[in-house]
Amino acid sequence: MPRIYIETYGCQMNVSDSELMFGVLAREGYVRTDDPDAAEVMLVNTCAVRDHAEQRVLGRLGELKRHKRPGDVLGVVGCMAQRLGPRLLERVPQVDLVVGPDGYRGLPELIARARAGDRAADVEFRHWEHYEDVPPVRAAAASAFVTVQRGCDYRCTFCIVPMTRGPERSRKLPDVVREVSDLA
Repeated sequence: MPRIYIETYGCQMNVSDSELMFGVLAREGYVRTDDPDAAEVMLVNTCAVRDHAEQRVLGRLGELKRHKRPGDVLGVVGCMAQRLGPRLLERVPQVDLVVGPDGYRGLPELIARARAGDRAADVEFRHWEHYEDVPPVRAAAASAFVTVQRGCDYRCTFCIVPMTRGPERSRKLPDVVREVSDLA
C-alpha cells in the first residue's frame, strides 16, 4: 500500500482539506504516514494569504526534495497552488503536481501521471464541488472542523480568498448534519 505524507500550512480550512485529501486517497489504498522518509507521495497543503507563508513553503519544498526517491511524487496543493498554478511547476523543478482546492478528487489520477513522468497542474474551479461524498480521514482528536461553505463571493480589496477558493457555495444542510452526527 502506498504511503502518503501531507504537511499543512495555514488556516483551519487547510486542515479540513488535508483530511479530505486523506479521505480521497484512502479510497485508493493509500496509508497515512507522518514521516516524509517513509512516504511515496508527499503533498504540501499551502496558504497564500501572505508572502511569508509562500516563502516558507518554497523553503520546505527544498528540504522535502531530499526525501524524494525515484518514483516518489512531491506535490503542492491548496491556495498557493491555486494562485500560482502551472507557473509553480516551472519555478520549482522538483514539484511533480500542483492542485488547487477544487481538484483534490483527481489526486489519484494526477499522482499516477506524475509517477509516469507527467508533471501536471489542476487549478480549475469546480462550482459544484463540495466533497460531500468523501468522508474525511481525521487524526484522533477531541475536536474537528466541519466545512459548511467553500469559497467567497465578496471581493474585499485586501483578501485573496475568492481568487484561491473560488465562488461561495454552501453544502446541503442534511450533509452537514450527517457529518456532525458521525462525529458525535
